[in-house]
This record gives sequence, C-alpha cells and structure tokens, in this order.
Amino acid sequence: MKQLLSKTIKTSLLASAAATVIALAATSAAFAQDSGPNNLDAPDEIIVTGIKATTANALQTKRKADVILDGISADDLGNFPDLNLGEALQRITGVQIDREAGRRNATISVRGLPGNFTKTTLMGQNISNPNRTGSNPFGVFDSAIFNGVDVEKSFTAQSLSGGLAANVNLKLKSALDRRDGSLVLRAKADYEELPKTINPGFYASGAKHLGDEKFGVYGTVSYSKQDFRRDAINFTRYERNARNLNVAGETHLYVGDIRQFVEESIGDRLSAASGIEYQPTENLSFRLDGLFTQRNLDEATQDNIQIQPRLSASQITSVSGPELVGNFDFDQNGSNEDVFLHRVIDFEDPQVVFGNRDDESLNETYALYPQLNWENDNLKINVTGTYSKSKSNAIFNQFDTRILQTGGATSTNGASNGVTGTLDTGGSDIRDFDFDLNIPEGTLQLGGGGYAITSGTGISAIRFEDGRRHQFTVAGFAQGAERDLKAISGDVEYKFSKGPFVGVKFGGRYEDEAAEIYRFENSIIGLNINNLDNSVIVPNASLTSGQGFFGGSAPGFLEDNFFSIDRDRARELLLPLLPTDTIFPRSINGGNGRLSNFIDFVDLRNPFTEFNQALQNARNGSDARRNFAIAQTFDAQRENTELFGMVKYDFNENYDTFPVRGNFGVRYIKTDLSGLAEGQMEAGVGSYEKFLPSANIIADLTEDLVLQAAYYKTFEAFNLAEFNPTAAVISPAIPNPDAENPENRAGTLIINESNLGTDPRSSTAFDLGLAWYNRAGSIVGINFFTKEVTDIARQSTSGGNSPFCNAGFVNQVLDNPDAASEIGGGTPFIDDDGNCRLNLGAGNTPRLNLSQFTNTDPIRVNGIEFQVTQNTDFLDGFWGNFGGTFNYTYTTAESGEGFVLPRVSKNTYNLIGFYETEKFSIRLAQNYRSAYNLEAGGSFQGRERQVKARSQLDLSATYNPRKDLQFKVQAFNINNSLREEYEGFEVLSRRTDYDGRTFTFSVQKRF
Repeated sequence: MKQLLSKTIKTSLLASAAATVIALAATSAAFAQDSGPNNLDAPDEIIVTGIKATTANALQTKRKADVILDGISADDLGNFPDLNLGEALQRITGVQIDREAGRRNATISVRGLPGNFTKTTLMGQNISNPNRTGSNPFGVFDSAIFNGVDVEKSFTAQSLSGGLAANVNLKLKSALDRRDGSLVLRAKADYEELPKTINPGFYASGAKHLGDEKFGVYGTVSYSKQDFRRDAINFTRYERNARNLNVAGETHLYVGDIRQFVEESIGDRLSAASGIEYQPTENLSFRLDGLFTQRNLDEATQDNIQIQPRLSASQITSVSGPELVGNFDFDQNGSNEDVFLHRVIDFEDPQVVFGNRDDESLNETYALYPQLNWENDNLKINVTGTYSKSKSNAIFNQFDTRILQTGGATSTNGASNGVTGTLDTGGSDIRDFDFDLNIPEGTLQLGGGGYAITSGTGISAIRFEDGRRHQFTVAGFAQGAERDLKAISGDVEYKFSKGPFVGVKFGGRYEDEAAEIYRFENSIIGLNINNLDNSVIVPNASLTSGQGFFGGSAPGFLEDNFFSIDRDRARELLLPLLPTDTIFPRSINGGNGRLSNFIDFVDLRNPFTEFNQALQNARNGSDARRNFAIAQTFDAQRENTELFGMVKYDFNENYDTFPVRGNFGVRYIKTDLSGLAEGQMEAGVGSYEKFLPSANIIADLTEDLVLQAAYYKTFEAFNLAEFNPTAAVISPAIPNPDAENPENRAGTLIINESNLGTDPRSSTAFDLGLAWYNRAGSIVGINFFTKEVTDIARQSTSGGNSPFCNAGFVNQVLDNPDAASEIGGGTPFIDDDGNCRLNLGAGNTPRLNLSQFTNTDPIRVNGIEFQVTQNTDFLDGFWGNFGGTFNYTYTTAESGEGFVLPRVSKNTYNLIGFYETEKFSIRLAQNYRSAYNLEAGGSFQGRERQVKARSQLDLSATYNPRKDLQFKVQAFNINNSLREEYEGFEVLSRRTDYDGRTFTFSVQKRF
C-alpha cells in the first residue's frame, strides 16, 4: 500500500507539472497570435534576467535578511549559469565543492566543515536525503527547477536545527508570485569531451493565474541524458623494504598496487516541481508545492586493471635508485626515519587483475508541502506540513579474473607466473608516468573446468593447470537506503505597534523519519563456473571508445595488455544459478588436497542482483551463513520534537537615530532514536535533548554600511544511516594453516563497536560582518566567524600506535556475549610488525582488529570571508557593461588531539568577470581551492592522503536576438584541470583523476 501511494504521488507530481506546461503552451500560443509580437514589451511586466539583475536580486535578499547569508538568484527562466547546482553553490563565499565522487554528486563543504555538517532544506522545510550516507548530493537535482538558493550561515530560533556548517535552502516561488501566463521552453545538448558523447535535454516552465488573481498554478520540468566519464591512475599503497631494497635504519618505498580504471556514468536525470496557490481573501492563503527528482545511472560501469607487485612472491628491482622523500614517521610507530622512494622499478611475478563492474545507482526524492497562512495587521499564523520520501540504491556487480602469483613465500624456488613489468610513477607529474606490462601468451586460461570455491565468503574460485592457478571472482554488493519523512510545524507571530520590540514569534514542530538501510554482498556460489572461457576477456573500454585513456594527458599509460571483462558474456556463461545440490565444492588446497576450514556453502539469493549472497564466517560453529554485511542492514527511526520562541526588535521603527534591528530567542529540541539490526532481537536506542539559544543584530551604520553580528548554537542527531543500532559486530578468527606467513595461520578476530554509545555533534558559533553596499548590485564585505564543534564521532582502530590494543578496550566489549566468548582470557599485545594480536596461550596468537567510535575533543574552526562585487554601470557606453566578483575564504581548524577534518581547504577564492549588453553577455569564472586532507579506508583508498590545490576555469556566453529568444554556449573546465591526490609529499602520488571538458549549447524561447 505504501509503495502504491508513493508511486501515485510521484506520478501525480510529474503529471501536474507536465500538464501545466502543456496547457500554458497552448494558451500562450493563442495569446501570442492575438496580442502580436510586442506583447513582451508590456510596461507592467518586471522580468528579472541577466547577470547584473540576478546579482542585484541576490544582494537585496542578503541585505534584508535577519541572518547572515549568501545566495544565488536564478531568474524567472530557470537559468543557473553552471553545470549543476553544486557547481553554482561553489561560487558563494565560504562554499567548496567536493569532486571525490566520479558521479558528479556535487556535495559541498561550508565554512571549514565537511559536507555532512550541512543541512539541505526546501522552502525552509526538511527534505528527505536521496543519499545513503553523507551530505545531500546536489548533482541529483537539476538546478533549473529552483528559483534560487540561500546559504544560511547564522540561525534564528526558528531555523531548523542540524546544519552545523550552514543550512542550504532551495527556493520555489509560489504560484501567485510567478509571472502570470509565463511559459519558457528550452532545448539543450551537452558534449562530454572524454567519452565523446552528446547528451540531449529539455526544460519547460509555466505559470497561470485564474479567478481574479485568487488562484494560481505552476509547473516546471527538466530532463537530461547523463553520460560522462572519469579516468583514473591509482597507486593504492606504497610498500616498504622489499627484500632487495631493505637498508637497516631506513625506509625504502615502492608502489605495491597500481590501478588504471575508467568510470563511466550513463543514465538520465528528471526533475520537476509543481504547485497551486489559492488566496480567497487578503488575509488567507493556501498553497501546495511538490518536488520530484530522480537520477538513474543504470548503465554505469567501472572498468579496471590492477597489478600488485607487493605480494610476497614478487621480485622488485630498483631502476632509478633511491630518492630521499624526507625524515618522518612513515611506519607510524612513534619514531622518525629517512624515507626513500624508488620511483622506477622492474617487477616480476605480480598478481594481475582484469576487472569490470556494473556500477549502477539510483537517487530519488519527492516531497509535498501543504501550507496554510493567515495574517492581518498584527497577527500572522502559518501551518506547514511535510511528506517526503527518498531512495538511494547502488548495485556494484564485480567480475574479476586474476593471474595469481606462482613463486613461494621466500621467492627462492625460481617459480614465476611469467609476468614482468616496469613502472615509473612520474613522481608529482602524471605526464611522466610510464607503465609497461608483459604477459606471456597462454598465461591466463579460464576454460577447462575443475574450479573450486576458495574463499570463506564464497566470492572466488580457482582451477589448477600446468602449475598455474587461474582465478575468477564474482563479488560486489547491493546497498541502499529508503527514507520516509513526515512533519507538521506551525508558528504564530504577533506584531507590536509601539516600543523597540516589534514582534514575538513562537512555534513548534514534530517530525518522524524512518529509514531502511541495507547491504547485501554477492558471491560466486551457485554460478556455473566451469562454463568459463577466455571469450570474457576483452580490451578496456577506454581503448575502443571516446577520446582514449586520460585524453592523452598521461601518454605513458599501460595500453598493451589493458584488458577487461565482458560482463554480458560472463553472464551468458555463468547464469542461471545452479540448484543447491550441484554447488561447486569447497576450497581444496592445491598442494595437499586438504579441505578448507569453512563449513558447507548455502545458497541465499541477493534480493537486488542475479547472484547468491556472500557468506559470513561461522560464528562459534553456529549461525551457519548470515548476511555478510549484517552490521549495515538495519531499520532506524527518529522522532524530533521542537519548540521555539523568538523576539524581534527594531529600534529604528520608533527611534530614527538608533537604526538597530534583529532578534533573539531559544529553540528546544528532543530527539529519540531507535533501530533494529538484521538478526538482532533487541533494539538499540538513544535519546538526546538540547536548548539552542540564538541572537542576531543588524545595525545600519549609514545608508550604505551594515554591521551584522550573530551568536547561535545548533545540534544534529545522527543521520539515520550513520546510527548503527548494533552494539558490536564480531567476526571470529578462523584458522588458516596454509597461510604463507606462519604468524597469520591463527586467523584474525574482528571486533567492531558501533557509534551507539557516542553523543551527537553540536556547535556554538559567533559571527561578525561588515558590508558596504556602495551602489545597486554592488558590495564590499568582510565576515569573521568562529565555531566550536563538539562530539564529532571518530572511528579508531587497533594498531601499533593505537590506544585500543590494550586490556582496557577489550574489557569494554566483554559485555557483549559474542565478544566475551571469542576473547576468553586472552591478552592483547602489539607484535614486532606493529600488529595488534591476542595471546590465547599455547602459541595461539590470532590478529586482533579492533575498532571503536569515540567523541573527539572540541574542534575550533575560525575563518574570514571577503567579498567584492562591482559593476561599471556608472560609466558610459562600452565601459559601463562590465562587472565582476572576487570572494575569498580563509579557514583554520584547531583540535587538542590533532584531529583533522577531511575535505576542507584552508584557502578558497572565486574570480568572476563579465560583460553584458541587452543582446550579448559573456562570463568567465575561475574557482580555486588549496590542498586538503581526505580520510583513509577501503581497497581503493588505503592510507590517509591529501588532494593538491586545484583551479578550474569556466565560460558562459549568451546571445539574445530578441527579448523572447536566447542562445547560450557554456564550457566547463576549460583549463583541463586534473584532480590529484598524494600521501604527505607530492612525490608520493596516490591518485590522479581526469574528467575532461564539458561543452553545452542551448536555445530558449519565452512566451
């Protein structure tokens, strides 16, 4: 029933938007025939268009606001001058766009805090997040459907809590505030240079007033094809001290994992908004607005090759010799040492992986907002409802084949898989990267049958032939979140006729949000592995389509032997799934024929893919096979009860000599969280409450000079996908007597504590700003801000420098029966290699991987924002058509324990210049952000790393032959800027991304 209702609402939203536009198209055409060509010049029409006009509109909103904010004003034609909403937001002072994801998700960081500290609202109300975790992906929304965006940097008591960095408020005009009879149609084409694709799109918007201006309706819809690509060269890890590079007292590094991959995102995006408004009297109005957006990248892929010369059998020979990187603690063992890089190496007997993945994603949200407003001269009442649902699904089906190593653990037996290669990392310049790989003919033979499943989770199988091992892997996952948000809010404002206090406002809000979070992992279990043959091996897609790998910017890339997997052919050979009684046997060691220690496989379908689920190692000999990702599959619910009271004052209202206005108040919030994990009987719960005071002061020092100050507190309960209701997840140590390293034969015990016991984050902030509005559409402004953020939840893991590899941490988890039974009387210790282990006696010392969430010490974020926006309309003729903006943000963060916030640059600036006449405009925009840190983790990421400073140049130009017709050309990333990661020193390059340029052309007709 819920799904049927959801589908009905989405269909109705799209239908109403489309119907409004179609109806207006018909009426506007008829009206145009009756009225003649000069209708657009009617003197009573005010149409905000052009760069100068929209800039002036945004500055007017900023000046009138009772909080500190900056914004973007889109004109009535739905024109944001950037590729997507996130790209537009980065032009705002204090906002930085994050380009880590190849999806162009366009998440943002604001004022020195990462994206998940920013709250997104629509018309001041919550909207369900179409992302599984993290911040709102603005690339999912087509910016054309909005009428502007405000980034609210300080808050009143009325502001929704949760945006520790800022609230980003997306704006929709009501039906009666839109121009009566307006209709805009636009067609566009985007050309993506790297894949050489043309993506068509269209936009339509219209509004109509009826019944003596008492009833209005509007609809806006925008569609675009999505097909863009990112190429990457990735050095996942640097290895230390290979056998023939080992020097006592020194650390010698070489790249131990090289990857070339191509991520292509293919699908479409549809966004729509529609609404009605009815105003039966001057005092009473009702409006209903709805929004829908969906980005469906259902044909996205990730195509890659991975070479690992780091494994024990590989032979490494330095070609370049050692290059001193610096003296620092690479091992993270508390002592510095000289660290050298062997930039150019020869290698032999590496592991080679050819892979291809389905990399599908669906992000969708819709929302309905009914509003009732009544007001007279002294009293104003508002009641607003919210109903919003979102969906975020990702399917990552992984197909890999591997050339495994043949040499033994000591690499002295002369055996080799025959693969050799040479690598030059290029140091800090990818143009000097050079990679060569030699694979003897016949090295990889997938055909011939005889496969056996080799992993405890059931993701790979191996066959033996001629002394070589041939492996095929089917892995990946389906994960997502479905959210359901309902809220009701109301407020009452009473205006006073005398005194400096001009009004009092109070209200409340109740919100109920539920989420289903899931992750199911794939396996090879039940697939007809013995059908495989070499027909699944094909050239990498970048060699057969588009502009070529990296667009020629990395000429030394691996071209020969850059193979991939044909996913369609693999499916033909592997599917359909076999019945349980014909599942392939458990792992058999090729050396001694001994069965592995894993219990029998059981087939259990992944509900979102064609494959069976991967398996979790047996726990204490029971719970035979559960969902492998049990810690990430759960239901969660959050209930918020919020109350606020606020006083508004304006001394200028009655005292002309004291032009000071503002507000002060307090907001109370109580949050109750609960959740139940898959397979658990007892729910995890949390309850939190806060009082959040705020005060804003605006002083008009002169007619043009405005001073603003703000003090406020805010608070954010956990994102429902971040709230893990499982106290601890235990994966027992499974002995592996055949492990090459004897110390690893006892297996690894994993204990992951959740964030259930941590406090949600909150902040206290103070802002001071001065703005000089020296002429219409111009400003010179500076802001100072300081913010203390407390209780950030941070995950710490055991290791040589970790405080968690000790008896104290173990005692904390002994309350969990599963943890207690696994740990028993064992004692944790750190071995000579910095690994945390558990001493169980009798030489039994399994590795112990511990992780725990704790709240960090407070972090103090300080910053300065500077903005200059000017135009030259005080000059005559040609020189009066120029204008521009320069804004700059400087932020620092201080933490007593040295914790560093990820994805935040210390320096950011925008430099924008334009020339505009009635018929022609051109805008050139440069965005710069300095280097910043990233978090560690994942097989594609490895250790902590940094991103180099980056600058991007964009261009847009319009030509208006008539007032109702516009042609526009845009170019993005004109300077072909790369995104480059490194590890501590730029010479230790980690990853380089190449996106290429994007060009757009559009034609627009206004009726």
